[in-house]
Amino acid sequence: MMTWWKTRSQREQSFLSIGAGATLAAVLYVTVLQPLQDARVRLAGQLRAEAAGLVELRALAVEAKRIKDAGLTSRALAANQTLLSVVNESAAQSSIQDRIKRVTPSGDVEASVAFDAVSFDALAAWLIALKTVHGIEATRLVVDRTKQPGYVNANVTLSVGG
Repeated sequence: MMTWWKTRSQREQSFLSIGAGATLAAVLYVTVLQPLQDARVRLAGQLRAEAAGLVELRALAVEAKRIKDAGLTSRALAANQTLLSVVNESAAQSSIQDRIKRVTPSGDVEASVAFDAVSFDALAAWLIALKTVHGIEATRLVVDRTKQPGYVNANVTLSVGG
């Protein structure tokens, strides 16, 4: 290789050196710098979305505290309501009913609800509303993230009166 290089003229060596440098710079940009820049832009967008979700959750927490402090909570279901009817009605009002995969009752005072690709913010708001308005608590919550930022698969066990 050195012999071949030495047989090249000074001008050829300069052109080859510049070409090798340009090729190395292009490979470095395509394989390292561009993917890092793309990831940075994507993560910045996710961060903005998560920050907006956090602001919304904090607002919901303040609202839940206001309702609780005002004594507007109901600790029992109305006489004509069942746990399943409250779950279905409140899910419909919260626009998450279409994300319910299944509802499995466990007696009159407990049920398990499975969700597919539900907005985490909407799920949290729904759970807060169930607790503050109907006295229904989530006694177990299993959440798995999905590929779509802000959306989760969840299994919730609900219980009347905690």
